[in-house]
Amino acid sequence: MPLLHTSIPNLAQGVSQQPDNLRYPGQCDEQINAWSTVVEGLVKRPNSRFLYDTGLGADISTNLFSHYVDRDEENQYLITYDSTNKLKAFDLTAVSIGAAAISISVEDSAASLYLTGATNPVKDLRALTIADSTFLVNKKKTVAKDSTFKSKDLEKEALIFVKLGDYEKTYDVFLDGQLVGNTGGLQSNKVPPAGHTYESGSDSSGEHADTEIIAEDLQTCINAFVGSAGTVESITFSGTGASGFTPTGGNFRRNVSYTYTVSQTIGGGAIATGAGGTLVFNSSGQVSSSTLTFKGTGYDSDTTTFPLSVSINKITKITVDKGIRSISGRYSTTYETQIITSASLGFTLPPISSSSVSGSTTKFTMERQGSVIKIIADSDFQIKVADGLSDQALGVIYKEVDSITDLPKSCFNLFRVKIMGDADLDQDDYYVKFKTKDNEDFGQGSWIEDAGWTNEGTDKSESLGLETFLDQDTMPVRLVPTPSTGKITGFTLKLIDWTPRGAGDDNTNPFPSFTGSTINDIFFFKNRLGVLTDDAVVFSEADEYFNFFRTTTQSLLDSAPIDVGVSHTKISILKHAQAFQEKLMLFSPKTQFVLRGGDLLTPKTVTISPVTEFDVSETIRPLALSSYIYFNFKRNNFEGLLEYTVDNNTETYRAAEITEQINKYIPTNIVRMEGSAAENMVVVQSDSDYKKLYVYKYFWQGNEKIQSSWMTFSFARNVRSFFFIEATLFVITTDSVGTYVEKIPMENGLVESDRDYALLLDSRIASSNATYVSSVDYTRSGGSGLVFNGVTQFNVTKITTTGGFVFKDGMAVYTKNGNRRALTISNSVNNEAIVNGQLASYVSDGGTLYKCIQGHTSSSSIPTSDTNYWEVTSEVVSAAAWSDESYQYLSEDDFFIGFEYDMLYRFSKQNLKQPTERGGRSASDYTFQTIRNGSIEYADTGHFTVEVTPKFRDTYTYTYNPALLASVSTLSKFTPETGFFKFAVQAQPNDATIEIKSSSALPVKLLAAEFESTIISRSRRYGG
Repeated sequence: MPLLHTSIPNLAQGVSQQPDNLRYPGQCDEQINAWSTVVEGLVKRPNSRFLYDTGLGADISTNLFSHYVDRDEENQYLITYDSTNKLKAFDLTAVSIGAAAISISVEDSAASLYLTGATNPVKDLRALTIADSTFLVNKKKTVAKDSTFKSKDLEKEALIFVKLGDYEKTYDVFLDGQLVGNTGGLQSNKVPPAGHTYESGSDSSGEHADTEIIAEDLQTCINAFVGSAGTVESITFSGTGASGFTPTGGNFRRNVSYTYTVSQTIGGGAIATGAGGTLVFNSSGQVSSSTLTFKGTGYDSDTTTFPLSVSINKITKITVDKGIRSISGRYSTTYETQIITSASLGFTLPPISSSSVSGSTTKFTMERQGSVIKIIADSDFQIKVADGLSDQALGVIYKEVDSITDLPKSCFNLFRVKIMGDADLDQDDYYVKFKTKDNEDFGQGSWIEDAGWTNEGTDKSESLGLETFLDQDTMPVRLVPTPSTGKITGFTLKLIDWTPRGAGDDNTNPFPSFTGSTINDIFFFKNRLGVLTDDAVVFSEADEYFNFFRTTTQSLLDSAPIDVGVSHTKISILKHAQAFQEKLMLFSPKTQFVLRGGDLLTPKTVTISPVTEFDVSETIRPLALSSYIYFNFKRNNFEGLLEYTVDNNTETYRAAEITEQINKYIPTNIVRMEGSAAENMVVVQSDSDYKKLYVYKYFWQGNEKIQSSWMTFSFARNVRSFFFIEATLFVITTDSVGTYVEKIPMENGLVESDRDYALLLDSRIASSNATYVSSVDYTRSGGSGLVFNGVTQFNVTKITTTGGFVFKDGMAVYTKNGNRRALTISNSVNNEAIVNGQLASYVSDGGTLYKCIQGHTSSSSIPTSDTNYWEVTSEVVSAAAWSDESYQYLSEDDFFIGFEYDMLYRFSKQNLKQPTERGGRSASDYTFQTIRNGSIEYADTGHFTVEVTPKFRDTYTYTYNPALLASVSTLSKFTPETGFFKFAVQAQPNDATIEIKSSSALPVKLLAAEFESTIISRSRRYGG
C-alpha cells in the first residue's frame, strides 16, 4: 500500500461545477467570501467600511437607480433615484451624512416630472456624464415635437423690384389674376397701350429710365387698383347635395385633402379667380367644414348678376418608405391633384349656401424703398409681373423663387422666401431670409438660410410655420454641479435647451428619427452625443451636443448630425451602445453590430454592419473593461457571461463564455453588473438574493489567461447597488433601519495603518471616529454598577454610537490587537451596547492608577508621566503594574465595530488522477484510494478551521489559532503566522467533504494544499 501525495499549487481558480475529473487542481466546489488573487493566493475578502447613512430610509426598493461620477479625488459623488426619495446626490469623499448629502435644486418642475415617469428606475433610467454635466434619460418617455413653438408663418408679403429701366417700355403687374390698370398722376409722359399697367416716359433726359421713378409710378397704379377691386369676404357650403367625394384624411401612406377656387365672370368677359380655401369632407362625402384662405381681388359685389362658381382640387398625398434613413429623410412624398368642376363626371359639387363679396379691398398695403416695392396683404394672394424687356426688367418675389440669383442685393430686413431649385426634387429646396448689414429696415445685406414653412402641397393652404423645437419635457434632462470648479456643493436639475431647427423643412432637414420613439440608451462617441432607439443611431452635431439638426441644407458638412438606421435580416431592436476600441458596438437581443466612421465620424463615412450573433440581456448594459466587453445572457433559470473582443488586425469579432465551468451558479435575473480594470474584476448581482454578489476575477499574462475564478461575496445587509471607483468597490446596503453607503478597498496586502494585518469586519467603524462613536464608558466591579437591559452589570464597557450607525445582530468588537469582544445590544435603543471587560488599558505605577489615552508599544521612553499617552484615572480601583518591556497598550480609540462574516472554501474531490495514453490525466475506478491527511500552507494568518465530513459520519473540526506566546515578541498582541496546518481525513475522496471556514475578523491567507493518500491499485494503466 504505497503512500502518495497530490498537491494543489494554488487555491485561486475559483468555483467549478464541472465533474471533478475535468476540473483544474485549483478549482473548488464552493467559495464564499474568499477572494482569489494571483499575488496573495486565497484570502478572506476585504471588508466593507461604513461611510454614512444616506437618509433614504429603511429597506429601500430593489429598483433603486444609481450613477456615480468620478471627476477627481476631491469630487466623487453618487446620484440615486427612487420613487419615494426622488433624485438625490451624495459626496463619496465624506464620512458623515451631514457632509455627504448634496442639495439638488430644480430649475424647472418639468425636469422632475420627466423622471417621475420612470416606474422602475433601475430599468427605466439611464445616465451619462460628459465633463461636468450628467444626462438623465427616461427610457419610457416618448420624444415629441414641441407644437407650441413653430417657425413663423410666412408673411403675406411680396416684393416687386425694378431691375432695368428704359424709355417707352411697358411694365405690367397682375394681382389675383387681374391686370393692375393704369391711372393718372404719374411721372411718365406716356399712356400705355391697352392691356398694360404702365409705360415708361420718352424723355431722353434719363428721368423716365430711372428705376426708382418707375417703381414710384407702379406703386401709384397698384394703390389705385386695390382701392376699387372687390374681394370675397366669406363663403360657406351646404352640408348636403354633394356626391362622388371620398372623405378627407386617410393614413400615413395615402392621405386625401381638398381645396377650392372661387371664380366670377363679370361683364365684358373679365374673370376673377383669386379667392379660395380648403374643404373637409366627412365619411358621407358631404362638406363638414370649410376655410377661406385667399380673398382674391377684382370681384364684383353683385353676386346675383355675376354669380360665383367653384372648382375643387382633390389632392392625394402619397408617402413612400424608402427603407433606409438617408440625409434627406427616410420617406419621400408626392402629390396627385384632380381638378373637379361642375362638368366632371361622377361628381356633384357642394352647393354654395352663402357668400359675401366687398365692393373694394383694403387687404393690401404698400411700402417702397428705392426701386423695391413691398406689398403686404391680410390674406393670401397671387401676383405676377411682365415687361417689355423680355421680362428682364421687373422682378417679383412671393413665397418662392427658382434661384437665389433672382433675389435683389438690397431688400427689406428679415424678408423670407423659398428657393425652389429643381422642380422635380424636394430635397434641393431651401429657405432664406434677408439680413441687412446694420440691422436696418432696408439696405444691403445677405440672404441667409432659415427654417421653412409648409402648405402641405396644396394651392390654397396657408404657408404655415413648421415645428422646429424638440419638446424639452420629453427629452433627457441635465444635472449640473455648482460651482463649476473646485469642490462641488450642489447640483441643479434643469431642462436642456435643445437647438431648434434653423434651416430647411421636414423634407430637407427632418426631425431626428428618435422623435416619436423612446430612447433606449444614451452615449458619447467621437465628440458627439449619441442616442439609441429601437432601429436607429442618432448623433448630435460634432462638438454641439444639444443640436440634432443640420445647420445648412445646401451642403452636407462633416460636422452635421448623423441619423442612421440599422437593417438586418433578423428582428434587431437595439438596446445598448458601447464605445469600444475606436468603434461603437451596438447590441440587440440577438445580434451585435459595429458602427464605424473612419478617422472622422461624418454622415458620409458612417457605416453599420452586423458582426456577431450572440444572445444579450435587454436590461443590463454591456460592460467595457480594458480590451473586452462583458455581457450576460440567459440560460433557463440561470445566467452566463460572455467576454467579447475584437482582433484589430483581422477585424474578427469573437466571444468566449467565462461561465462555462459554472453554468448553474448565477441565478436569473442579473440586475446589475460592474467591473474594475484596475483589479481585473467583474461583479454581478441576481435578484434571487440581494445579499450576494457574484464575483469574477481574472488575470492575463500576455495572451494567456492564467486566472478565471468565480466566487461569491455575501453580506449581512441587502445590497441595492454597487460600483467601482478605481480599485474601491462602493456598495449601497439597506436593512430595517436605514440605507447606507459602504466601501470595500479591493486591493492586495490590505493592512491597518498601524498594524501589519487587517481586521475584517463588514460595515466597520473605528472607535476613533467621533462621527459615529460618541462615548465609551467603563463600569468597574463594585460600586453601583450599570443597569443594562434590566440587569445590573459590572466590569463592562458601554459603547454609544451616533451619526446613523446602529448596532445589529451579528456585530462584534475587535481591538486592534485582534482580541474579540462579544456585543450585547440594548433592548430599548439601537445605538447602545456593552462588552465585557475593559477596552482601554489601565496600569498601576508608583501607587497611582493610569488610563491609556493613546495606543502604543511600551518602552522606557514613554513613562506613565507622559500625558500624551496616559492620564490619571479613578475608573478602576486596581490594575496590573506598568511595564516598559514592549507591552502593547490600547486606548478607547483602538477598537473596531462591525459584522463578522463567514468565509467558506470547499475543496473539490481529491481523486488521484493518473496519466493517460494520450497525455491527459484522469481518475481510475481500478484504484482504491484513501485520503489519510491533508496539509494547508498559509501565510500571515490569524484563524481558520478545517471541517472534514466523511460520508455517514460526524464532522471533524480542526482549528488553527496562532501560538500566541511562542510566536510573538510582545505580550497581548496578535501577530499573523506563516506555516503549514495538517489535519486528518481518513476517508475515500468521493466520501469526504473538506471545507475551510473562518468566522473571525482575523486575516486568512491560504497558498496551497496537499493530500496524502494510501493507494491500492489492481492494475497498471496502459500508457501511464
